[in-house]
Amino acid sequence: MSSAPRRLLSYPQRCRNLRRRIAALAAWRALRCPCSIFQSSHSVNYAAVEKPPRGHRKTHPAAPCIHRFLQRWGYVVLLTAVAGTPLAPARAAEGDISRPSASVRIVDGVYLLDSVARIELTEPVRAALDSGVALTFVWEVEIGRERGWWWPEAEVAYVTQRYRLEYHDLSLQYLVTNLNTGERRSFSRLPTALDFIGQLIGFPIVDRVLLDDPGRHTGYVRLRLEHSTLPLPLRPAALFSAAWYLETDWRAWSFE
Repeated sequence: MSSAPRRLLSYPQRCRNLRRRIAALAAWRALRCPCSIFQSSHSVNYAAVEKPPRGHRKTHPAAPCIHRFLQRWGYVVLLTAVAGTPLAPARAAEGDISRPSASVRIVDGVYLLDSVARIELTEPVRAALDSGVALTFVWEVEIGRERGWWWPEAEVAYVTQRYRLEYHDLSLQYLVTNLNTGERRSFSRLPTALDFIGQLIGFPIVDRVLLDDPGRHTGYVRLRLEHSTLPLPLRPAALFSAAWYLETDWRAWSFE
């Protein structure tokens, strides 16, 4: 019985098979010892290679870079996190804005709001003011209408009253500007200027005709120091420092 003739391979096919065998051999040697494919010119004495201790874990190549970054900037991240933590008791001891009172009355078909809050500046804010930094205080008033327990309140009106406080070194006067009307007033003492800003008397908020059912409407008012008007170098400090967090909680009242 004669065997079938052996099929001869062409030259490109033989080259392709040879490359496949070389790749397979290199892969087998890499699995056996990863360093063998780079040290094929001489044999390696595996007995002389120091074995890692038990429990040793391979570190990521980027671990040294991360370690150096934490050594250099880790304390900055920690201080930033601590500075940004709300510290209500400490802030109240240094300076704060008391929760405002709120009462409304109707004059000529318009609801007028009377609200009073006491402002005490912290040392960093006072130092910035004496250095020529203008401070902007904002009264925010919002009126919402109840829509049922499963729906949030609908906003009926939202009005603001802004005051800018400045210190003039030449005249030794504190200047308060009503940013809504442009009216200016000067004071020789800072507590007097802060008392003027903390009193919102007879402020029109909404017309009576817009409240179809006053019993279903609720008003909210608060006073805060606006950070967006500060100079750019001071904004990071105002964002992460509790000393610049001068803001009251919302005071709510109901319409009758």
